[in-house]
Amino acid sequence: MKKNIRQFFQTGLILLSIFFLITSCATVDKMSSSQDDNKSNFFEHVVKWPEENLYNITIWRTGSLDKYNEIRTLNLNLLPYGLSPGDKVLIPQAFVSNREAMPKISEKSKQKKLPVQPLGRTYHMHRVTISGESLSIIAKWYTGDLKKWEQLAEANPNLNPNRIDIGDEILIPEDMMIRKDPITKRFVDSFAPKPRKKKVVAKPAPEPVTPPPPEPTEEENGLELVPPKF
Repeated sequence: MKKNIRQFFQTGLILLSIFFLITSCATVDKMSSSQDDNKSNFFEHVVKWPEENLYNITIWRTGSLDKYNEIRTLNLNLLPYGLSPGDKVLIPQAFVSNREAMPKISEKSKQKKLPVQPLGRTYHMHRVTISGESLSIIAKWYTGDLKKWEQLAEANPNLNPNRIDIGDEILIPEDMMIRKDPITKRFVDSFAPKPRKKKVVAKPAPEPVTPPPPEPTEEENGLELVPPKF
């Protein structure tokens, strides 16, 4: 009797162990499958160059800075300008428009670092393409107010507001914007100083020339005209 009870408990323990083993395997498979699904939802950018940062990676992979905040939120373990070769940046597959390997950053681009902007505020990136653009003209176009160039200067502390060059990239807070269409040359040219009109100085009219009086005749001089004698 005791032997049968012991065998019963041993069989029960074996069955219970098999049950837990099967359950744990199923859980591991489910977790592995979930991880695979999560990986498939993201593109993994591996940092190759020391000059790479979260800004130029976002621009290279997505074509703009519109999704920068979302990408930064996904990679809070990384510093925007503290990336090292080998670091992995996760980007949602839906954001990726360029899967080509990122080229080495040029010296000019490396010197022009964009500021680290706070999370929760989105920005529009304006690229200077027209000669004559200034921060006040850009502010007038996008915000409707020339005076808001000061706020744009605050949003771009690494930019010299007195010297805007072709190719410069300027971040504009979207909560300030009234339009997003590209600035036009006609608008920029409307702020160009107009050439001064030359004043035409009227020349004084020449004084009338008084003709000299006619020479007096002999009669007028009191001389008689005597006809010649033959």
